[in-house]
Order: sequence, then structure tokens, then C-alpha cells
Amino acid sequence: LLLGRIAGAARSRAICVCNGVSEAAILAGIGRGCDLAALKASLGCGTGCGSCVPEIQALIGRAALAAAPV
Repeated sequence: LLLGRIAGAARSRAICVCNGVSEAAILAGIGRGCDLAALKASLGCGTGCGSCVPEIQALIGRAALAAAPV
């Protein structure tokens, strides 16, 4: 993944460089209950070259673990 920066996205790394989607935007989508398909549809991430899909899936997995009861 490229560690680019998205214009206007303060301190959030670019996850999807093809479509300019930041980590913060993806995390916000996950927080709204989006799965990978919903993130692709709403944000466009993962619909270009696809190299960011594993990182998006990892973010989804980490969010699920954080939300799981202990």
C-alpha cells in the first residue's frame, strides 16, 4: 500500500489510493455497520486495482474484535 495522504483528511493515511479513500473514511463506514461490499458501494474503495482490499478486510476484522464482548 502506498502511504499517500488524502487532501482534506487530516492525519489519516490513504488506504485506497486509486479512489482517494482515507483510513478515517473507511473506519467511519465500518462504524456505521458497512461490510466490504457496502464500503465498495458507498466509498468506492477497493474498486480500482483492488490492492487495498486485504487492508480493508483487516480493518473490518480489527473493528469486529474490538466490538466483541470480553
